[in-house]
Amino acid sequence: MPNASLIRSIHASWPPARWADVGVVVGCSGGADSVALLCSLAQIAASVGGPPGHSVAWGDRARAELPDSTRSGSATSGSVPGGSVPSGSVGNQSGGARGFLIAAHFNHGLRGDQSDRDEQSVRELAGRLGVDFIAGRSPGVAAPSVSAGLGDCATLAADDRPAQLISDEASLRAVRIDFLTRTAKQAGARYIALGHSADDNVETVLHHLMRGTGPTGLAGIPPFRSVGDDLVIARPLIEVDRQSIRDALRAMGQSWREDASNQNSDYQRNWIRNELIPLVRTRYPAADKAIGRAIEAQRDWRRLVESLADRWLEQHFSGGPAVVIEADSQTDAAVVTAALQRLWDRQGWARGPMKRAHWVRLAETVAGRESQRFVLPGQVEVQPGNPIRIARTQA
Repeated sequence: MPNASLIRSIHASWPPARWADVGVVVGCSGGADSVALLCSLAQIAASVGGPPGHSVAWGDRARAELPDSTRSGSATSGSVPGGSVPSGSVGNQSGGARGFLIAAHFNHGLRGDQSDRDEQSVRELAGRLGVDFIAGRSPGVAAPSVSAGLGDCATLAADDRPAQLISDEASLRAVRIDFLTRTAKQAGARYIALGHSADDNVETVLHHLMRGTGPTGLAGIPPFRSVGDDLVIARPLIEVDRQSIRDALRAMGQSWREDASNQNSDYQRNWIRNELIPLVRTRYPAADKAIGRAIEAQRDWRRLVESLADRWLEQHFSGGPAVVIEADSQTDAAVVTAALQRLWDRQGWARGPMKRAHWVRLAETVAGRESQRFVLPGQVEVQPGNPIRIARTQA
């Protein structure tokens, strides 16, 4: 059973009333943070949706809709024809179950057998918890062998990706989020739950700061973020530090996987984690907490700006085949930028590749100070004028 303090933290940040009646896809790498999140959500879901050990995932009716050759006696899902979650089956459960959890793991295949063992460990954990499991893999990454009695896993390949393995940080994150988003949409889930911790937040803010960020970047990783109109990314552990998460797992006797590549400081975030932060702590032992307080102050500011941004979008935005925005030279650039960032989220366009200069140019366009057509990361084309038209072009 998950540590009680961890359960309390999740209850406080993400009350079950908000998610127990809907679908949740839990991104699980096999590392400590995501394992703790999956275990905790499964325990909370069981306590509100049925007795311990009762699956709050697809349930008997959903498994009955799978072909005979793919059914499994365990709670893990069968291999789904076409590599997708069966449309319309997830969440349509009998027996009074109210919502579902799916453990989702993406295998990049960068570490050979170790990557396969990560996938296997998440599959086995999902089976023990009575939660359905789905795996995504980079092109060319074969499915690992499955232990007897566990059943097969459903699989999704990364769509429209080059055959070679991707190894840069931004691309790896983009592929994972794409996989989780597609999984959630096909399953009819409302949330994607991720296991980011307070330490991840500190590292992210330092990373943003050194890249040259604005106030939004200094607000850190948002606890909740919309992806389109019907999907929300939730991070229930964002206020819990990494050590507390590991202590909770040890207390419950739950193992996790350690990714040896996390020690490779060639990756920028690893360098921040392994070298920069320990160095800062030698002079400022409470630096993590101090940065955390600064993040919270920035979030307060961000919430105010976002409320103004939502109002601005209602007045200036209209959807359709292309995004249409009325020009506005009066509203403060901070509000316009926040509105544009929320618009990016609604459209499902990746914000990771967007730098401050891109957002500044967009705000300048809205203010009528840009006259030339330009293309932003992600093949998003901007046509200045009044109204301004923004649309993703074909690659």
